[in-house]
Amino acid sequence: MRGEIWGWIWSNNSDNAVKYAILDATISHSGNGVYGEIFVGALRSLAFTHDNIEDLVKQALEYIPPDSLYYKAVVRAFKRAKESN
Repeated sequence: MRGEIWGWIWSNNSDNAVKYAILDATISHSGNGVYGEIFVGALRSLAFTHDNIEDLVKQALEYIPPDSLYYKAVVRAFKRAKESN
């Protein structure tokens, strides 16, 4: 996925990172592929100013539809990771 580059370019401006991630992703992806690029772009952008990983993931997820498979997969994976610590 190419979403990370938009987060680097738009550091601490997740709205713009997501805007450009959407433009980029819709060239070659649809559905969860687009959501993945959005999430990664937002996550990278927000990481410049967030040091709490849980808050970072939650805030990046705000850009993804909560009923999507991508959203549910991230939530489930994060929950499992927390349980294993």
